[in-house]
Amino acid sequence: MLLAWLRGPNALSGRIVAFGEMMLRLSPSGRELLLQTPKLDVWIASAEANVACALPQPSHDVRMVSALPDNPLGDMALRTLRGLGVDVAAIRRAAGRMGLYSSRPASVCDRPRSITTQDIKLKY
Repeated sequence: MLLAWLRGPNALSGRIVAFGEMMLRLSPSGRELLLQTPKLDVWIASAEANVACALPQPSHDVRMVSALPDNPLGDMALRTLRGLGVDVAAIRRAAGRMGLYSSRPASVCDRPRSITTQDIKLKY
């Protein structure tokens, strides 16, 4: 979910808040299929995070509201968002794990008990 608060006379400027789950995308390199490779690339992804990462620029303030596990994968997700100019102050850290998915044929999606499916309170 994306919410935008427009300000000023320019409708293209404003503050955008993205609410959503952050997941790990596992992708084979090149044109290989998921079951043809022993190695997978790991990416931080979600519809909301992808849009949030594409928007930061001088005319947009973008904040992500979500939850991430308090572990090295959660740290990687925070670094990725920060590096792309997304405000991560409203991301809650807690024990848990991130959901996984693959984007190739024979793909898989594993979300049960991921951190954003838990009953947590987010502050933004």
